[in-house]
Amino acid sequence: NRPIAEVLLLSHDWFEERTGETIYPNPMTRRKVLQFYSLWNQAVAKLIARHKPSVFHCPDYHTALAPLYAQPSHPNLRLLLVLHNAEYQGGVSTDMIRGSKLRHVARIFHLPEELVQKHLLQDGRFNMLKAAVSYIHEHQAGIGICAVSRYYARECKSLYSLFWKSPALEGIDNPMLEEERPDQALLENLAATKSAAKARI
Repeated sequence: NRPIAEVLLLSHDWFEERTGETIYPNPMTRRKVLQFYSLWNQAVAKLIARHKPSVFHCPDYHTALAPLYAQPSHPNLRLLLVLHNAEYQGGVSTDMIRGSKLRHVARIFHLPEELVQKHLLQDGRFNMLKAAVSYIHEHQAGIGICAVSRYYARECKSLYSLFWKSPALEGIDNPMLEEERPDQALLENLAATKSAAKARI
């Protein structure tokens, strides 16, 4: 018997209005973009709380707040943060977040100001990736951050202050050798099968 993978899809008008060209909403300074990420992370957190996975795999910043929302309902959740593009950390780098701006951000994300200040500010600026790093430091003694290669792990650890206090930042090897990759015909068949499956939903 092979294990069964359960695929969960989130549906909301804000999620579905995106296109291939605008998959990531921009710019982060716009209120609607912050609201999008607030809704997205809270929706993912609801799935985590409902399904209670042992480990939540978080690639980059996009769902970095979800464990923060889910933790009260799933206190044993473990987080694996995999860095693909750590340079962009889901931040608003133009403004220092304090006073009325802190209250504004806290309202958008439906979080207490103290939590925003503790888990979403890096060097005084809004930073979504910080939420995942903080979670890993608080609940996993800083273990659970890796990057897509050993070289990139070293680069992230040396360049970005967000990771300087992390005890380890490991690189993971590509799990598939080039000569083991499926041929193009198989990939095209897979794409057609996936397309047909999506059409049936």
